[in-house]
Amino acid sequence: MEIIVEETDHIENLIDNLLDSATFSWKGGIELKKEPVSIPQVVRKVLTDPSFRIKNHQYTVFFPEDFPLVEADPIRIEQVLRNLVDNAVKYSMERTQITIKGEVKPGEVVVSITDQGIGIDSEHLKWLFEKFFRAARGIRENKQGMGLGLPLARQIIVSHGGRIWAESKLNQGTTFYFTLPLEQRAS
Repeated sequence: MEIIVEETDHIENLIDNLLDSATFSWKGGIELKKEPVSIPQVVRKVLTDPSFRIKNHQYTVFFPEDFPLVEADPIRIEQVLRNLVDNAVKYSMERTQITIKGEVKPGEVVVSITDQGIGIDSEHLKWLFEKFFRAARGIRENKQGMGLGLPLARQIIVSHGGRIWAESKLNQGTTFYFTLPLEQRAS
């Protein structure tokens, strides 16, 4: 039953990413429905997904108590977080640590997702966010996907006025970062 749930979630994710990618290419942008969003709350929601429990990872979530709300599209930010956590789960061995952190910087928030996975070769880092790019090395060759999750995440984050990037060391893991701007509210 767990395998059926996992595979169904995987197929649904692939179809959603493919449709979104095609729509964004056709329309030339992403329509956002912004509202005040609690990133820690979205992270908690994402981590309830049963497919992220299959490999018995230990999840650690660090957000300051006073982490601010951001003006964002909650569905799209959830999509970004799902894609990044899914990658961390896919490319990490069983029972390893995945850490999700948030910090506040001047004018923006920074969210990071760190795994203890196989890592990404430095020559491939610059291509990670390109459509259909998939690095072929070790266990990655057996992983399903179309290479659309990260380009889609980039497009969503850039549409929000943020940035996204990755840092990695082979056989030590990868950290994905993204930023979202803090809106200055009139008093």
